[in-house]
Amino acid sequence: AGTNEEDSEWIVLEQNDWTNLGSHSALVSGNPTSQLISLPEGWSIFSTYMMPLDLDLASVLDPIFDVVAIAKDFQGSAYLPEYDFNGIGDMFPGQGYQLKIDTADVLTYLSNEESYRFASVEVTSNVLSHFAAVSPTDQNMTIVIEDAAWAKLPHTGAEIAVYDQVGSLVGSAVYSSPVTVLTVWGDDATTRAKDGLFNSEELSFYVWDASKTSPLKVASWLEGDASFVVNAVNVVSSISFDSSVAESTPIKRELIKVINVLGREVNPNNTYFEGTVLFKIYNDGTVEKLIK
Repeated sequence: AGTNEEDSEWIVLEQNDWTNLGSHSALVSGNPTSQLISLPEGWSIFSTYMMPLDLDLASVLDPIFDVVAIAKDFQGSAYLPEYDFNGIGDMFPGQGYQLKIDTADVLTYLSNEESYRFASVEVTSNVLSHFAAVSPTDQNMTIVIEDAAWAKLPHTGAEIAVYDQVGSLVGSAVYSSPVTVLTVWGDDATTRAKDGLFNSEELSFYVWDASKTSPLKVASWLEGDASFVVNAVNVVSSISFDSSVAESTPIKRELIKVINVLGREVNPNNTYFEGTVLFKIYNDGTVEKLIK
């Protein structure tokens, strides 16, 4: 579908196989005049294309503020109007953004001669200094922790981390007040190694605060629970430092050695082993099959 070619040029694509995003998307190109984009209830993907300037995402979505549940960029950063949280900031030409709305609505792109109203939602930065930033995969989930959920608030500069069941980091964020938002990443099934959470896999939470790492205990949830569900927005109700567990850093899953079917340690880079089955042995006791 599209508008008169003399006025503007845009395309709405439907029934595309966007993994875990739903079946609708919109691509916008050059705005001589304003454009109306029909958005279905649920998930969509949209993008500005060949726009003259970067656009503040909160300002663009402000006219449909009341129906927006969440918007995400390709790095998993989130915009959650319900919580006045904006971890995205500017939209950049050519990049795609996921959007979930509660009710079908129409999004208006202003013409190049018009200006968007300034958005009052401050952008929250997530620049980590202790925990590593997690590499994006093809799926993620969002976790919301409001200040009211903490039994004892972390200090400014604290960082929250989420680990999977084998001790691999799957999400990290700087503590921010009045709400902290974490993106946790799911496993990419197209890769051989486990690089994220399996569906329904349980999460473990840690905090780095005052130069030490401590486990966290999530006692209850307002929405969802401590297990991974693609594209879910899970909201913590009660979280505290877990005094029943010794202060520690979770085991980081590391490769110890590679062995052949006879149990002998081998160099997997040796071309001699092409076409054979090898096994990776990790420090957490897990074994992963490797087909060269």
